[in-house]
Formats: sequence, C-alpha cells, structure tokens
Amino acid sequence: MTRSDRVTLRRRWTKSTRYGSLCPDVVASARERSNSTKLGNHKVRDNSKVPELDLNGISMDTTSSSSEESSEDHIRTSLRESLRMSISNMPSRKMGTIEKLYSLKCELVFTEENYVRDLDIVIEVFLKPLKESGILSDEEIISIFCNIEDIYPINCELLNFLKREEANIAQIIIEKSQIFLPYARYCSNYTRMISSIETIKNNNIRFKRFLNDRMKDDECRKLGIDSFLVLPLQRICKYPLFIKDFMKLAEGNDKEQLELALDSIQDILKKINLQTKLIEEMDNLQKI
Repeated sequence: MTRSDRVTLRRRWTKSTRYGSLCPDVVASARERSNSTKLGNHKVRDNSKVPELDLNGISMDTTSSSSEESSEDHIRTSLRESLRMSISNMPSRKMGTIEKLYSLKCELVFTEENYVRDLDIVIEVFLKPLKESGILSDEEIISIFCNIEDIYPINCELLNFLKREEANIAQIIIEKSQIFLPYARYCSNYTRMISSIETIKNNNIRFKRFLNDRMKDDECRKLGIDSFLVLPLQRICKYPLFIKDFMKLAEGNDKEQLELALDSIQDILKKINLQTKLIEEMDNLQKI
C-alpha cells in the first residue's frame, strides 16, 4: 500500500464511509459481536473510551459520487459472485445461507479495512510526527508504540488477500497464521505502553500538548491515543469469532478447513496469553 493509497483510505473513511450503505446487515451483526476474549488479565471489550472497533465515529452518510457507487457495486457483486461460485456444487444450500455468508464476508473485509485505516492513523498522525519533532526520545517512543510498525504491514497484507474475489478465509488464516506472532509482543506490553503514556504526560508538557492537539484532528475523530493503541488487542480477538460464525454456515470440507483455521489462530492467542502472563509476573516481582 503506497503513501497515496493510505491517504486516500483515511480520507474516504473520515469524510464519508459507505460501509453502512454497502452492506447494511453488517452494522447490526458487528454491534452484536462480543469482544470479551481475554488476553492475560485483560478482558478485551469495547467501552465508552474505545469505539466499537469498526463502527463508532464513522459517518453513515450514503451520499456518494457515481464513481464511488460504481466501485462499491463492483466489490459487492464480486463478493456475492465468489460466494455463489464457492457453494455452487451444494444444491441443498438455501438462498438465505448465501446471503448470510455474503454478509459475514462483507463484514470481515470492511472491518479489516477500517482497522488498517486506524493503524495508519497511529503511525502517520502520532508516531511519525513524534519521531520527527524530537518531543520524545527513541526509548520513550518504543515504550509507547512498541512494535506497531511491524503489525501494520501484516494487516495490509491480510486485507489484500481478503479483498480478492477468490479469497478462501480458512486457507488464508491457516497459511498466514504465523504472521500474527508480532501481536504477542504488542499485546503483552500493552499495560506498560499505557502506563508510559501517563508517566511521560506528567513529565513532558510538550507531549501532553501534542496529544491534545491530535484529538482535535478530524482523522482522530476526537479519540485519544489510548483508544487507538488498544485496537490490535481487540482485533486479534475478533478473528476466532469470525471463524466460528463461518463454521455455523459451513459443511463438509469447508467446515474442516475452518476448524483448522480456528486451531491456528487460537494457538497464536495462547502464545500471546503466555507471553503476557510472563511479563505481568516480571512486573509484579519488580514491585516487591
């Protein structure tokens, strides 16, 4: 994804997202999705400070230009057609199942696009300006952002795979599950990251002013840095939920593949939990 593509993506979502008009059923299903998966001692869920990851703070304006409508129609048609093709050899399937599969895949693709947009905001609106301004030392920047620059290209790649017409969700997760390993470092250090923000804010007035200024930025949607930094924890916990929903609609080999995909992503979550627990134990020992 080029710099130009990233800017276009951010502008598209900030000014006038077509998410609701493209796939209206997605909104309801996304709001019903639970975010209670645990990472270490952190129960990851949306709260008043953090928007429902892929919905809140986004304009639901359905006014669009003809070119944007054409693009959306193409994506919608491609997704629907790929689903029809994938189940064309299963005559027992009802049209309702096709629509559910289409809606679920649509939700996965567009929430992933929304997540990538927010990762880009962290890097372009927060991280890079802080590096260039000299407000923080290199050590302080790492203590706040950890390895988020490693996570961003992972999800850019995943998004590109998901947007392909022939995308096989289970196969993608199985083949690409190891790329999620950098999440272990990020999630296990999350508590330290938030603590660093508060400590540095209390001792660095320039950093405090910088964060306040960024909250006024339209791209940030009046959200603070902590609302963005928690997103990787939320997102990694959502993939098993998506897979389970696909499994409810799958049969035969498709279901077996999804079960393997679920095992793969759950193995990653176990590694994250283990690393988080180790770091928490280390922190507790240092307090003694």
